[in-house]
Amino acid sequence: ANLTMAYVYSDSDIDRAIALYEEADSVAKIAGSKPYQARANLSLYELFNQKKDYEKALAYYRTYNKLQLQVSNVEYDSKVGVLQQRFDNERTKKKLLEQRRKKEQEIARSRLLKTGILSLCGVVLVLIVLFLQRIRINRLHRKRLRDAHNQEINALIKDQELETIEAALTGQETERKRIAEDLHDRLGSSLSAVRMYFEAATDRERIDSYQLKKAYQLLDTSIEDMRGIAHNLITGTLSKFGLFAALEDLKNTIEGTGNVAVTYDFQVTEERFHKEIEINVYRIIQEAFSNALKHASPTLLFVQFSQQEDEVLIRIQDNGSGFDAYRDYNGMGLKNIKARVQKLGGDLFLESHINRGTHYEIQLKLSQNEETDYS
Repeated sequence: ANLTMAYVYSDSDIDRAIALYEEADSVAKIAGSKPYQARANLSLYELFNQKKDYEKALAYYRTYNKLQLQVSNVEYDSKVGVLQQRFDNERTKKKLLEQRRKKEQEIARSRLLKTGILSLCGVVLVLIVLFLQRIRINRLHRKRLRDAHNQEINALIKDQELETIEAALTGQETERKRIAEDLHDRLGSSLSAVRMYFEAATDRERIDSYQLKKAYQLLDTSIEDMRGIAHNLITGTLSKFGLFAALEDLKNTIEGTGNVAVTYDFQVTEERFHKEIEINVYRIIQEAFSNALKHASPTLLFVQFSQQEDEVLIRIQDNGSGFDAYRDYNGMGLKNIKARVQKLGGDLFLESHINRGTHYEIQLKLSQNEETDYS
């Protein structure tokens, strides 16, 4: 009832709605109702977001995510319990059938013995003993072969892990050396020349416009060189360590400003994807973040990346000022995002409202790419 009344007041009296939702949250917590508690926390997040109280909004949104995960775990445990019950019933049924079959075999053997063919009993017993002995010998032989095979596999896995670690360390050292050389050779000399031109342009009574022009040209060149180095660095991270490592680098860069928090929720079964998917998904998320930081002044950026068999669902959200999605959908940044989604053969859903943030939802099919390529 509190949830219903809070929903009624959510458009007319936000403070009243907040009070009702908080009361509903307390009642749901006492009753142990995780779904209703999650619903109340999600509504509180949206209301505090509208009031621009982003600290409380973030706290309620994190609580909502935890509750949603708990609800999912409860549903999973319930399904597992049903499957376990079915498995136990099937196992009991098979056991009863096996007991019945053994009993029938014993009855048949007893009837055979009663026919008086005592002379064959000795032969049968000898054959049974020999057969069981042979089974035992074969079982021991298979166990020895299996143990030896497992030892070989463990040794190979350990060697492969060591080789992978050594290769990663070598690759990191090579990448650091290459970046240092690029910074020294490309940016170092250009910036030194810029300084010389600025000194020459200002070391006179009148500023030399030609020297200033040359200095600005060299600055433009240095900026392009810096972008090239950064692009190569991101491409290298994607190529060697994958999409999620590159996204962590992006998160560290954004949070380094101290003004914006970045939160990820990765629910995937694979660590790497096709090269085209990794590059384009990274650029899509980067473009969405860039648009928000340039135009919406958010304090929270959130990405949820979930996988169900061969389908990937990506949700990108921010709590910024938003925009009119129907009127401003033709911006260059949004066009780039739409073009990359189309290139991957996916579907894009965009929702944004003034002062309520922006929400992207992207669906992709992994089966549209024939094989994984990390090169």
